[in-house]
Amino acid sequence: MARWSGRVRAGLAVLGMGLIAAAPAAAQIERYPLDNPADVKAGTFFLEFSGLVVPNPSWEAEEARAMGGAEAQAEIMTAATAMSTDTLGLELMRGLDAIRSAALNIRTLRSLFKEDDVFHAQVAGAQQVVTMPDGTQRQLPLVTAWRLQRGMARAAARVLAGRPGAAQLAGSYTAQVEGADCPLAAGPVSVAQQGRAVEVVRNGRLLFGGVVGESELVSLANEQRFVSLVRAGERARIEAPDRPAEVYLGPLGRTLALAGSKFKLCTVSLAPAP
Repeated sequence: MARWSGRVRAGLAVLGMGLIAAAPAAAQIERYPLDNPADVKAGTFFLEFSGLVVPNPSWEAEEARAMGGAEAQAEIMTAATAMSTDTLGLELMRGLDAIRSAALNIRTLRSLFKEDDVFHAQVAGAQQVVTMPDGTQRQLPLVTAWRLQRGMARAAARVLAGRPGAAQLAGSYTAQVEGADCPLAAGPVSVAQQGRAVEVVRNGRLLFGGVVGESELVSLANEQRFVSLVRAGERARIEAPDRPAEVYLGPLGRTLALAGSKFKLCTVSLAPAP
């Protein structure tokens, strides 16, 4: 989440979005949508997952520096190897959410600050909290946090990819939704699978991307994300994105009931199509 305090600039208009909500004049809050979920195509999550599994020496060198060196990098891989398959799936999804949030964070700052020197200064000043495998939290510069989260997600993805015996979920399903803020409407969907990576798609659009654990499917919805702008006179604070993505958990069975695990607003049930 980017936090910046400074003068409100006309450059905010480059986000190209209207006012969503506002508070009293003393502290006005505006929400702007980031990206369009409808633009994310089927196959995107498979590419994201394989991009973590396939070696990438230059990126992995950056991740090692963010972790504190090659020894710390090896310790994280050792910790991942000791995790259960379900825990690995959850850690991977949380890590991917943090990686995506950092990317949205940086792109938002780029939209707001056109001058390179100002943009780089804002990125350097942004902070992100990282939860480590042992449960401790570290507040780090945004780019360092992005690389650290990417390295931890890479460890989880590689261990998951090497574990055999993934339940096979591919096929045609009918989705039913219950609750609020659901990322899709009821209707037919398809589930595609590559190893432990799974995509729920409709009409070529990615709806969920996740991984098959030992007893559950852990996934992130391809949902609308927002940036919040909190104004107070000529000062402003930016939060981008303004909340974490929902992580959906679904026990493996004939019907997959993907229930939100953080905000707990929506449950999506996938039943095999007749």
